[in-house]
Amino acid sequence: MKNPTLSNYWLSPHSPEWYRQISKNGNAYIYPWQSTIDSPIAENIFDQLVCLHTKDKVALDFGCGEGRFTKKYALYAKQMIGADSSTQFIQTAMKTKPDNTSFIVAHSKHVLPFKRAFFDIAIIRKGPTSIYHHLPLYVKEGGLILGLHPGENEGKELSNWFPKLFPNNQHNIPIQQHLTKIFTKAPFRKFEIHPYHTIEYLHSPLDLIHYRCFGQKKEIYEVVSSDIREITNIFKKHQTVKGLPITYERYITIVHV
Repeated sequence: MKNPTLSNYWLSPHSPEWYRQISKNGNAYIYPWQSTIDSPIAENIFDQLVCLHTKDKVALDFGCGEGRFTKKYALYAKQMIGADSSTQFIQTAMKTKPDNTSFIVAHSKHVLPFKRAFFDIAIIRKGPTSIYHHLPLYVKEGGLILGLHPGENEGKELSNWFPKLFPNNQHNIPIQQHLTKIFTKAPFRKFEIHPYHTIEYLHSPLDLIHYRCFGQKKEIYEVVSSDIREITNIFKKHQTVKGLPITYERYITIVHV
């Protein structure tokens, strides 16, 4: 079985090139694999929390992608601004949008085009953690920041079952430790980090391939798909009636400015 990260076509996940590739593949940040997730599902909890706290507020959704969730949250907000570093994502988001919503291109590592103390609340739904450093300037005193972030143990079983396809990364910093370091350095009043651990069941070997190749070029799909027979054999060995069980880990952050 081949290691796709050794290919010249491999894009480092969450790099600018990786996000650009996702925006080319249908112009939407949508997972291409089929799976079932046991409760509690952190995404659902987070969305309920955001809708509750954005009611009649001026809100920022940073790392908004194509704006699918921004538009959902905008139903409750007084004013909503979605921001993303991908021009293609923002162009897609602007095709249809509520009257109280606008979208702009912005990068967390560049100068941000926002007025100081303009927002009541900021939302980071799987967006870059680097934006936390800037938000004390743009979220009002007494305001709120809500974040949802994948954990470092996501799919940890796969490196044991498919060691070449999912080479183990020993350099991952625990996300809770990473976030705590950010929050203690920034001038926040207080913060909470809530971990959610459950199981995701990938439905088929093809879904496993989509899982591994998310955000990659077609050449990577071709490299990985060439091992479909071996992948299928290992998949069947470890699957349950629900599918292949892997760790599903998320962190929800509640930060008070």
